[in-house]
Amino acid sequence: MFIVHCCINECSFSTKKWSTYRSHINRKHKDILYQNGNNEVAPVDDEADDDNDINDDVSCEVNVTNDTSNESSVRFLAAHLLSLEAKYDLPQQAVNDFLITTKAITNSNTDKMTKALNEYNFDSTALSPVINQLSQSFDYLDTYYKRQKFYSKEFNLVEPLEKYLGSRRVSKKGKSFNKKSFGCYVPFEKSLQEFLKIPEVWNYVQNSHQSNDGYMRDFCDGQHIKLHPVLGQNPSALQIVIYTDDIEVVNPIGTHVKKHKITVLLQSTEHSTRV
Repeated sequence: MFIVHCCINECSFSTKKWSTYRSHINRKHKDILYQNGNNEVAPVDDEADDDNDINDDVSCEVNVTNDTSNESSVRFLAAHLLSLEAKYDLPQQAVNDFLITTKAITNSNTDKMTKALNEYNFDSTALSPVINQLSQSFDYLDTYYKRQKFYSKEFNLVEPLEKYLGSRRVSKKGKSFNKKSFGCYVPFEKSLQEFLKIPEVWNYVQNSHQSNDGYMRDFCDGQHIKLHPVLGQNPSALQIVIYTDDIEVVNPIGTHVKKHKITVLLQSTEHSTRV
């Protein structure tokens, strides 16, 4: 995993993108760069490929895990699939098709590589365990059930739980009966514990980021936090805000408007707008 931390003047900023870090340096620490003898600050291209930034003058710490075991391969693949599902709203069937196609391409290329090595009298038997592990990595995640089970075990996925809310009397086609109502929730304490295990989040919680120049840049710069009896005296205290909203799960201009309205409660930590 790639995480770069800004260590200039005890700055608590950290990010997973190199281009974002360069932008932060240019926006927040120009004066430091000028003092070091740089007359110009290099322009930042936010859309530049991060792989082309490794020769920049700014130094950073990079923690990369190099593990060629089968377990590591499965975790890497699972993280990529979870990113496709959560970040790009990829349907489960599309994920299944992606796995099937990727596995076929991988097997085809490894077969060609093995054949080419044999033609040049190279012993390819030593690669057989690695090739088999690579092929088996797809088998651990080729169904929705397997992926959810893996996410829960390896990524500490906090799954939503169902809660019985009560029942109400309804009539349908001349018949009256009790209809049960249920709600779903994500356990707050458990999700908060997993959230604070993220190094970037924990770094924000432990380090104060209040503005010292009179400008409001963060939630903690407002009067609500400064005058709060607990949060104002304890900068590292958890700043948790609860939001509520009503949503419709049907076409907003259809005939079933207001028949399926759902109330949603959202929790957010306000230690930084970047978290």
